[in-house]
Amino acid sequence: MQRRLRCFFVCRATKSSFFLIRSKLHQNKIVYLSAKNYWKCKIISPSFIYMEEYLTTGSLVSVAELMGRKFRVPAYQRGYRWTKKEVTDLLEDLWEFHQSEPKKQQFYCLQPIVIQMNGEFYDVLDGQQRLTTLYLLLSYLDDRRREDGYSAPLFEISYASRPESQQFLAAGGFREASDGRNIDFAYMSSAYQTIKEWFEPADPTDNSHQGAKGKLIPRLLDESGIGANVRFVYYEVGADEHPIQVFLRLNKGKIPLTDGELVKALLLQTDKYAALNEKDGVRVADEVKSRLDLIAAEWHKIETRLHESEFWGFLGVKLPGASHIDLLLRALAKSLLDTPTAVWDNRRNSRPAFTVLHNYIEQCLAEGNGKESESKARLRLEIVEQLWERVVMLFEILEVWWNDYEIYHQIGYLLHFVPSEKREERIFTWLQCFEKEGIVKFKQRLLGEISDYIKDPASLVYEDVAGNKGDHPAIRKLLLLHNVHRTMQSPEKMRFPFHLFCKEEWELEHIYPQHPVIPEKREERKEWLKNVSENVEKGIIAFPEELKSTIKELLNQTESNEEKGALDEHFQSIYWGNSLRD
Repeated sequence: MQRRLRCFFVCRATKSSFFLIRSKLHQNKIVYLSAKNYWKCKIISPSFIYMEEYLTTGSLVSVAELMGRKFRVPAYQRGYRWTKKEVTDLLEDLWEFHQSEPKKQQFYCLQPIVIQMNGEFYDVLDGQQRLTTLYLLLSYLDDRRREDGYSAPLFEISYASRPESQQFLAAGGFREASDGRNIDFAYMSSAYQTIKEWFEPADPTDNSHQGAKGKLIPRLLDESGIGANVRFVYYEVGADEHPIQVFLRLNKGKIPLTDGELVKALLLQTDKYAALNEKDGVRVADEVKSRLDLIAAEWHKIETRLHESEFWGFLGVKLPGASHIDLLLRALAKSLLDTPTAVWDNRRNSRPAFTVLHNYIEQCLAEGNGKESESKARLRLEIVEQLWERVVMLFEILEVWWNDYEIYHQIGYLLHFVPSEKREERIFTWLQCFEKEGIVKFKQRLLGEISDYIKDPASLVYEDVAGNKGDHPAIRKLLLLHNVHRTMQSPEKMRFPFHLFCKEEWELEHIYPQHPVIPEKREERKEWLKNVSENVEKGIIAFPEELKSTIKELLNQTESNEEKGALDEHFQSIYWGNSLRD
């Protein structure tokens, strides 16, 4: 017998064989759940998680049972990435569950959370996104829930490789808008703002969720048997199971893991060193863990740096997914191949770096065939650390490029005119050249490439006599070079903002207007003169001394001081730059 239950992922346990369930949060995909084994499910959608048969000893736990626990997100997992849509869908599902006036034994069930005990912590192998969202929701409701008598301490979430994210959560940093420099912070702040706006709509006439705070708190925090509540499908992995293998299996059919996330899991597999643990005991286990934790911490530091808009913007690379460290991993992988073209065919392989590095590690281990398990484990750790040292070195080269004033502007300028699909390859080439040639020859190389870009200005034509466009690409290159050069000449040593420039599609009409509009009103002209004066003072624009004096006079004059015609003449001489010279 089948019974249809509207809009809730898993909502009631009865003696029926199956439920047919729909959910906004999960895009109205149809789900069949066995009432006897409700944690084992078949999903009628290839984009949805398929809970495999090894998840056969799960249970249902209420949110109330999770309060006070200490959860930890392992180093190999991606950060928090739920968007406004996922957060809103969850809130709407919870609200619809409440509106259905469920009976005491009924419940709304969130997707599975898979954990493994690790000392005092519950390591979260799957379910980080919904667990973090629940943390943000309960944080928003914190004052009200305590007023209503739900005083249990909120559960904690820590991160094996991102201690600052734990501090950010614990300190409530998500309550303020993020500056975007840390991608985890940005997503958490955005999710919290979405929650706040859902409960506190900007439109005062919007009563669609009236009284939602007081109504949803019991649903979220009532213990099972006391009232209709929210529960997790809860599965605990045994201590003898390899957590990363479980993690990878659980992610089949979900949002595909990026190349970088797979490489991270490959490098940080602690279970590969079991032979060391068995022979040498806790001391070696702690040493291995410390060395892998160091890699995880450095990984996060590099990823955070690469997500800074100015730093990433001067490179101008577009990668699939949100992981920017993929650029370095792909460069490393290519350096290990003699002929990288086959494995780099996106139609055949969507994760080339992982494929190359995995095969490289296995090949190195195979060459050590015949060694004891302990020796192989030590060899693997040595290989992993050597590979990671290469990644760090490649990152340090990018830092050198960023910190060197000339190289920053040269690379930013050159990459702007490289087609986006070829920029990554150009950066790979430069990384190799920098390592082989050193900084002096590398600068000479860049200057040579810039020279190849530029034509003789006297030979350039904006448009011919018939009005046809002329050498516009060459003119663009020349004008951008001029702007970059002028920026470099500024006394303040300002940086040209490539990260902002690339966001705009500049037309030559903006730079050399054919039909410019001269400001007519006195206040508009005065404002224009003020802007010019400020830019002159900053060294951005060069004016001869006589024009500087004219600008000051015009700013202090009124029409009563001088005839309007004379004022117009002075203004137009400045506006058109008749006396302007560099």
